[in-house]
Amino acid sequence: MTILLEEPIWFHVESPQSYKVGQKVEVWPKGAIAESYPAQGEAGRINIIEDIE
Repeated sequence: MTILLEEPIWFHVESPQSYKVGQKVEVWPKGAIAESYPAQGEAGRINIIEDIE
């Protein structure tokens, strides 16, 4: 199942230098997501979406 969210979520990642601003990613949370604004949680798995042009 794919869920597309329009609300921002702030994820904590162990190695942020692996990602660039503006990259498209898919994120699977690890554990609970805090119901704050923006929502907050820990990233369990991250896939970088490659642009196909």
